[in-house]
Amino acid sequence: MLLYSTRFMVFLVYGGLAWYLPYLINERVGPLALGVIQSISSIPSILMFAGGILADAVGARLYLAAIPLVVAASLAPLYFVQSFTALAAAYFMLQLVHLDPPATLSLLTRSVEKENLGKYLSLSRTVLYTAIAAAPLAFSTIVENFGVSAAVMVAVATLLSASFLRLFLKEIKDQACPPGGHGLKDLVGKLKAGLSYIKTGYREHAVIVTLVLLNMASGWLIDPYIVYYFVDTLGVSLAVVGFAFTATKFATIAFQPAAGFIVDKIGEKKSFTISFGLAAALTAPFLAAPGIPWTYLLAAYSAHNIALSLVGTAYATYVGRKMPQNRIATFSGGVSSMMSILSLFTPLAVATIWNTSPTLSYAAYVCIYAALTILTLKL
Repeated sequence: MLLYSTRFMVFLVYGGLAWYLPYLINERVGPLALGVIQSISSIPSILMFAGGILADAVGARLYLAAIPLVVAASLAPLYFVQSFTALAAAYFMLQLVHLDPPATLSLLTRSVEKENLGKYLSLSRTVLYTAIAAAPLAFSTIVENFGVSAAVMVAVATLLSASFLRLFLKEIKDQACPPGGHGLKDLVGKLKAGLSYIKTGYREHAVIVTLVLLNMASGWLIDPYIVYYFVDTLGVSLAVVGFAFTATKFATIAFQPAAGFIVDKIGEKKSFTISFGLAAALTAPFLAAPGIPWTYLLAAYSAHNIALSLVGTAYATYVGRKMPQNRIATFSGGVSSMMSILSLFTPLAVATIWNTSPTLSYAAYVCIYAALTILTLKL
């Protein structure tokens, strides 16, 4: 419960600031500065592999306590001044929150029974989604009534509280790990061992890495253009699309506890197969659009998003059950780094497909998920 509550606190702050800071930066220093800051701020996501290695080296508890402390320190200057330097530093350091999930996965895996891991992980995802969904309303309310400085003060206090509380998290050390020293030499040795595991571990688990990376990259085929497609191509009201998407987000949050039960009941392999198979089947009707009523297509896309949310729980459960205890954050952080690197060039590459023909994008999407469904049999 302590892990879940502090995670809610951290991501409530993250969700609010990730939503509000771009507006504040654009207002105070302009859109060009915002673009520069956002480009530079992608670096922490790319370096998640290093964060994962560090979490396994020093322990997830201390690592999780350090993240909100560092972010709080970077936000504090905003209480006094919202200059370019202060805003850039705050936005950049805010991205360190992305280093939280690998360590959270590691800590949960060490603390709960493996047969119930899916349930605990799905609850963790529910907390995360709920915090991010509630954050814009909470943050905007504080800003509107008390000003930016007050919102910063609340954010810093929340992060400091989370950091302090995380010091009391219980962490069961891996008994298979040989006891070592606590000096710099020992830490460097652990970091080198983590880098070495990335080379061997990814070869041993190439199938799961391929599944996760292709699942992430495939989303760029249709997700950035789906609102435009419904509104401009199919003629659906923007308000209707907005309502449907909001309802889908809340339905996805509500589905997470069930996702954990499903993964624990039928296993990660079948969960992947069902999720990818449904994604292909529910997207296939778009190949016949606009001959199919838009209501069916909107419902199919919403159901498709809910089905794919099962992938996150299945993947985290797989990592928690299959990886060595002292390499869980290393593996998870490395895969997250790969996702970030793919995100640098995949959107531009797949944009050419959509620009050629939306139907071609949907066809590629369906084919990829059909192939992923078959590939799950190799797990």
